[in-house]
Amino acid sequence: MMKLAAALLVLAVAGTVAAFVVVYSGNRDTAPDALRSCLQDLGLPRIIGNDALGPAAPDLRAGRLVAREQVALKGGGQATLLVPADRAYTLVAVTRHPSPPAVVRHRVAAHPESLVELAEARTAPLQRAVRACVREQAA
Repeated sequence: MMKLAAALLVLAVAGTVAAFVVVYSGNRDTAPDALRSCLQDLGLPRIIGNDALGPAAPDLRAGRLVAREQVALKGGGQATLLVPADRAYTLVAVTRHPSPPAVVRHRVAAHPESLVELAEARTAPLQRAVRACVREQAA
């Protein structure tokens, strides 16, 4: 009888752990799939580290990027479009929760890997396409 009770307890614990893993993995910081897919379809790779920031790195350090637009997303989270004064490129930064522009800029500069999604568009047509992707996913 004790062996049966122990086996049932082990199964209950395993089921609880499995349920927790499923719920937790579903709640991780992930960009809405449609937005991520749209950015990938445009050929924009995800920026994962500071080395991949390219021309944005010195602009971030000098505080020259401004939030052109912040959009609440359907799947939760927020997309922030950051641009320099000359609008030479657009960074799209996706965060899990709404954040002020200064916080988004800091996260991009200090820990780009902590963002849900971060991509850069360097040409005017790609910048327009990125804005269209973001607006399609607006809440």
